[in-house]
Amino acid sequence: MNVATQILAFWGAILSTILAVIEGMRFYYEGVRIKVEVRGNYVFFPKSEPYGEKSYILIIVSNKGRRQTTITHAWLRTATKTNLLATDCFFKGPQKLQEGDYTQFVMKEEDAPKYALTPKDYTAVVSDATGRKFYSHTLPIRWFKIARMKLRLKK
Repeated sequence: MNVATQILAFWGAILSTILAVIEGMRFYYEGVRIKVEVRGNYVFFPKSEPYGEKSYILIIVSNKGRRQTTITHAWLRTATKTNLLATDCFFKGPQKLQEGDYTQFVMKEEDAPKYALTPKDYTAVVSDATGRKFYSHTLPIRWFKIARMKLRLKK
């Protein structure tokens, strides 16, 4: 093999690697990317009729991807088999989220203490119309939170 052929093969390998990375990034950014947050001790102002002076837990769901998705359910995951479903799922119905849109689901915070937990101890989960689940925390943190919940429930 001569030098020109080796340089051309090396250039082709570099160029194809760069294009593969670009295509991978395009696939990642054009898909559905959902961000889920949990916020506790939330009080609505002004004190309106449906909410009053009680404190609530918010599950905030935002679409960071370019593809539209429909959020059907939102709940807080507990250590026991019972999950706390946000009642807004029934009132609002499915929520369509375009790129950059967000929605929030509201839960009464007084429902959480019956499990002897605070809102920061929960992991929020939302599901879309296709059945995919999106979590507010990564897998190792979810495991840690569930283990900590189980310890608190035993006391």
